[in-house]
Amino acid sequence: MFGLYLCPLFCVRLRAMRLLGILPCFIFGCAAPFVPPGDVNAIGDLGDIASIQDLTGGHADLASGAHDLNDMGKIVDLSQAGCSQASIVINEVQTDGLTASDDWVELYNTCNDPVDMTGMGLVYRSATGTTDTTITALSGNIGANGFILVANGGYHGLATADFAFQAAGGLAQMAGQVGLKNTSGTVDGVGWGLSAGAYVEGSPATAPATLHSIGRSPDGHDTQSNAADFQSFSTPTPRSSNL
Repeated sequence: MFGLYLCPLFCVRLRAMRLLGILPCFIFGCAAPFVPPGDVNAIGDLGDIASIQDLTGGHADLASGAHDLNDMGKIVDLSQAGCSQASIVINEVQTDGLTASDDWVELYNTCNDPVDMTGMGLVYRSATGTTDTTITALSGNIGANGFILVANGGYHGLATADFAFQAAGGLAQMAGQVGLKNTSGTVDGVGWGLSAGAYVEGSPATAPATLHSIGRSPDGHDTQSNAADFQSFSTPTPRSSNL
């Protein structure tokens, strides 16, 4: 009788110890925890388990302190947080090298995470043209703060091109415009020389001399004015940072 009388006093604590794997509740014949009348929260619910330390070695594996299954819906993949195709810019262009087809376009990802280029492409227009000529379709990922090189068939640079195109006349040296597009429209553009068209941002950049390039300095710098953002480089740097 004495044991049965004490059960209400000890069973709650013993029951908690049993839940923690410390002590099985077999003393005094306790089969269930004692809950004082009206105190339905004395034991708590599954949500409280998040606050119980596992004394056998560490804590429960709970993401961001989630206390119930509803919180699990708040756990998201942040591998490309804040990144989109809008993070990609035309970073450097060479329009005339050792031959008329020794030209290329470099892209740069301004984001700290990779970006999927599916559905994107590069197009070319003459200085005042209104019709796109496809340079190439793009696919795959561009790395975090990474570069992509799209080169014509006469390319003579040391860096390996990621995409190739064939245009015997190449990009016009004195004036032209290149657009970077996706399924929603224009992502970025650059025009040089006396260009005036859809892919010129603000005023066009100065046309590059033979064996020179025009590029953003620093990489990715974009004020929406080609004249302000692009400068001439006597030493082009395809697929690497502009010097």
